[in-house]
Amino acid sequence: MSYNAQEQSNQDGRPKYRVLFAVGLTEYSYSNDEKIVADSSYTWTPAAIGFSEFSQTNEMAKDPLRITLPRDNPFAALFLGGVPEQVVSVTVFRLHTNDAAEEFRFYWKGRVSGSSSDADAVKLDCENVFTSLRRPGLREKYQTGCRHVLYGRGCGLDKDDFAVAATASAASGVGVTVSYSDSNATINYFRGGMIKTSDGFYRDIMEHEDTAITLLSSLPSLIAAITASGPQSVTIYPGCAHDLVTCKNRFNNIENYGGCPWIPNKNPFGNDVTGSIV
Repeated sequence: MSYNAQEQSNQDGRPKYRVLFAVGLTEYSYSNDEKIVADSSYTWTPAAIGFSEFSQTNEMAKDPLRITLPRDNPFAALFLGGVPEQVVSVTVFRLHTNDAAEEFRFYWKGRVSGSSSDADAVKLDCENVFTSLRRPGLREKYQTGCRHVLYGRGCGLDKDDFAVAATASAASGVGVTVSYSDSNATINYFRGGMIKTSDGFYRDIMEHEDTAITLLSSLPSLIAAITASGPQSVTIYPGCAHDLVTCKNRFNNIENYGGCPWIPNKNPFGNDVTGSIV
């Protein structure tokens, strides 16, 4: 019996779901089935996975989906320290248990926009993929500091041109101890930059002093790898203060500087008609 036949039947339908999470190049495939199921693409691991109601309205922003996973689930553990910096996409497939043909349908597509933990469960708030089509873009602003995202489109820099190979010898919480041989990496050279682990996870760097860096949130995979196997290879990318000096001296990218450093400190429109702007 086909998917459509069971979907439209009065009593034969026994729907089940398969969920594919993608974090960068790493994928996690789960199902709410009772046993491991493999097809030509993935091996679907059973998980106690729950969904809020699937809905479809005229306002896509009001069609979110909440997915609940056990706290000890390997994928859910990534969210215990906050949402990963990489985009986490979600694809939900729907099929029927008693369908010998195992026909399925793409049922829902989106991304994880937030997370929370409650007792022994992790709740993932997901938004529909179509919400990005209706989201207004940011407008350029008249400001002293550079408005561009470092290594982004406006900045124009390739982060791999500035990558620094390093070794992480210790990691605990948001702190990581690294060693590298780049003589340019003075204090706060990496502040505002990123660290990338060998398994493709990124974290923003908040502080840097000598061999110690402080991350925006912890890297559980890096902590586990160091604990199990010792020092790990990582890649660190320098940060930017979004000022003219850093742009020129560190990146030689002044032609793409997105700020207006010579804005007058005195606002001429903030004075009386007879006042002075000096």
